[in-house]
Amino acid sequence: MVTQTGIPLLIMGLIGFAVAYWYAGTPLPLSRTPFGELASGLTMGYLIFLSATYVNVAPVFNGELLLHAIVASAISWFAIGDIMLANNIGDYEEDLAENRHTLVWHLGKDRAVKLFGWIYLAGYFMLILSVVLGILPWPALLALVSFPIVRKNTRAFQANPIKPNFPQAIKNAVVISVTLAIGLVIGLFI
Repeated sequence: MVTQTGIPLLIMGLIGFAVAYWYAGTPLPLSRTPFGELASGLTMGYLIFLSATYVNVAPVFNGELLLHAIVASAISWFAIGDIMLANNIGDYEEDLAENRHTLVWHLGKDRAVKLFGWIYLAGYFMLILSVVLGILPWPALLALVSFPIVRKNTRAFQANPIKPNFPQAIKNAVVISVTLAIGLVIGLFI
């Protein structure tokens, strides 16, 4: 693909590989730092989105594409980051015992649980902003129908933020992704 699109795709792939390795495979893995949620969200939510966009619009690769991809993918990478945050909230006591300094360790469990909900709201705000700015087509707003489900799952996790309730974050990411994808497909035909 690099030979058909360009070197930026290779660079994105190398960055993704490096972050994936650094996340768990080094003596100081990102998963043990307050940057694990950010790294996973940006890599899986933003970098994959940017790579797919670049493959479809190559040879266009400029600052505008980078910024548009940030805004357009924010709802996804926030949801992915929240998966990691929920996982670390559920592991809080274990992480304390193992001296893992995750974001939850730095914020404290109560503040991390509140942040968990705010991140989803920020994602929905970015979705609306991406449509207002003309980055995504208006049918992408179909993802807003996921809000009541996400709110219900978020409140359930926040009420009892333990590891068995961690799947609520996965459900949220799935419902957001599916409704956004449907909206984007509809946008292709309108």
